[in-house]
Amino acid sequence: MKEENTENGNSVPEEHQHLYRRIEDILTKRGIKGCTMDLVAAELGMSKRTLYEIFGSKEEMLIRVTDNMQKRLRANADRRFRTSGNIMEAMVLHAFDEMRMMQSVCPEFFRDLRHLASLRRNMENRNRETIECIAQQTRRGVEQGVFRTDVNYPVTLRLIVLQYESLACMHDVFPPDVTLAQAYESITIGFLRSIATPKGMQILDGLTAKLLRPDGTETGQQTNTLTTRDI
Repeated sequence: MKEENTENGNSVPEEHQHLYRRIEDILTKRGIKGCTMDLVAAELGMSKRTLYEIFGSKEEMLIRVTDNMQKRLRANADRRFRTSGNIMEAMVLHAFDEMRMMQSVCPEFFRDLRHLASLRRNMENRNRETIECIAQQTRRGVEQGVFRTDVNYPVTLRLIVLQYESLACMHDVFPPDVTLAQAYESITIGFLRSIATPKGMQILDGLTAKLLRPDGTETGQQTNTLTTRDI
């Protein structure tokens, strides 16, 4: 079976690339628990038997599709860090990439990830990778003079990951008019403000002024931000 190594860092059977993305769209819009194999097969326009020939079980489908999703998002983040002018710029633009993706994700998707044991283990592993990745980038930011030197980064980064995890139950706390993307933006931009030097704050303020309206919605201005299709 031919494998395709894409620019986004995935290596899945070529004929399944589009299938994985379609299943991902179904899961993120409806939530994991609300998606039976019958529903997924119907949405895909295929028989349930064919779906089971590709994925032996719903659990296998969830693991493979979410793993593929995370690899793609990580590859896009790596691309952002490679091509941006400095680490503050990279983190801000990456945050907007994530916010754009979250506009089409229901909070139930993240909640369900936490309650399914096999997916929770994968999520815990990804959280460790996230902390390691951000730690590496913050060290670069300190070297570039955009992040402060007097921050306890090992503690701060774990607190940020905990805040991201709390988004799974955000509707238990926030009114319905607060979106997942808005909550993510508040956590991320607040974090960057807390660690920014004057030089870093100038970059951050310049980018957010260009990208955000006073109400927190995006202006739609172009800043070499990845499109939803890229993500």
